[in-house]
Amino acid sequence: MKGLNMAKTITAANQKGGVGKSTSTINLGRAAAVQGLRVLIVDFDPQGNTTSALAKEPLERDEDNEIVQVTVADVIEPRSKMPLAEVIIPTIWDNIDLAPAGTPLAVVEEMIIPATAREYKLKTALQPVLSQYDLILIDSPPSLGQLTVNALTASDQVLVVAQPQQWSADGMAELSKTVGQVQKHFNPQLTYAGVLINMWQGTTEERATKRNKQVLTDIQSYFTEAPVLRPFIPFRTHIGEAIDEGVGLDQWRSVPMRAIAEDYSTHVNKLMGT
Repeated sequence: MKGLNMAKTITAANQKGGVGKSTSTINLGRAAAVQGLRVLIVDFDPQGNTTSALAKEPLERDEDNEIVQVTVADVIEPRSKMPLAEVIIPTIWDNIDLAPAGTPLAVVEEMIIPATAREYKLKTALQPVLSQYDLILIDSPPSLGQLTVNALTASDQVLVVAQPQQWSADGMAELSKTVGQVQKHFNPQLTYAGVLINMWQGTTEERATKRNKQVLTDIQSYFTEAPVLRPFIPFRTHIGEAIDEGVGLDQWRSVPMRAIAEDYSTHVNKLMGT
């Protein structure tokens, strides 16, 4: 059983790319940090978008532009004995640390497939740092391979990030199966934090298009144990612009963006049970 002072660990997941997993992870982390929580974000996506957005300094590269700085890939590599604490770096925001991703993660995923206890690599790596944080957010890759299984095995909960479009909902059945398999074989304590609807277009849920309402119904049918979190996060180009500029939504120059920051804060409270 996890101790009282151990971090709550949540994986943001969807097998589809482009649904806003990294954006959601970053903004949830920011909202938690603003509340005074100590946050660790683990960038477990080989694309490394969260790392690029949050790292205070660019990762060190050699003359061939290959990453030479140690990353989370160096921790989960089958023969590695490197502790996660050695790769954690500060971010552009107070109260948030980062376990950065590097392109070798994609290679490491292939390497750990035949490894012993391969599903527990990240869980084992996180154990020594759990007491240092209140919340650990894992940005998982847009796939259902060993990296995602590792993330789910290491987590208390999974947060499904979905876009209200059919192509996003289509991947839900496979993700649901993967979560079920992890619950059965590797992490029986894993539960759903909920479904975060991202990039919502429209004014209110009641005035949503017939198609969007159907997609919401489909999502809820796949994740009967996962509450759909409200309010939805609307589609706004400024959300991406704020990340590009390294500015929190709570610091953005327009009132609507600061209101969205409050929405993320509401979701953090729900995730933390407060």
